[in-house]
Amino acid sequence: MAHRDRCPKRFPSGIESARRLCTREGLKFGIYSDAGTRLVRPSGQPGIRVSGRAAVRGLGVDYLKFDWCSTSTQDARSSYELMRAALDASGRPIVFSICEWGSK
Repeated sequence: MAHRDRCPKRFPSGIESARRLCTREGLKFGIYSDAGTRLVRPSGQPGIRVSGRAAVRGLGVDYLKFDWCSTSTQDARSSYELMRAALDASGRPIVFSICEWGSK
């Protein structure tokens, strides 16, 4: 499912259109995702384990804010290493901002 299909109210012209507008205005384009199965906000949307690393890599982002929620028994280090490798594979410089809350 394309990102445009998941967010028709927020990005009626598609997320690619929003990225082009940011770039045209001299801004950097960033997104938020989560290492787990669900995002913190907006509630209920799939995290990266569901939507896929390739989807984030293909968006042309300059910045990725990556939280650590709904991760169950995932290993933090390996999860972050997988995402970093996916971002590196894009061939673009991407700021990778991670948040790891630790174990309870």
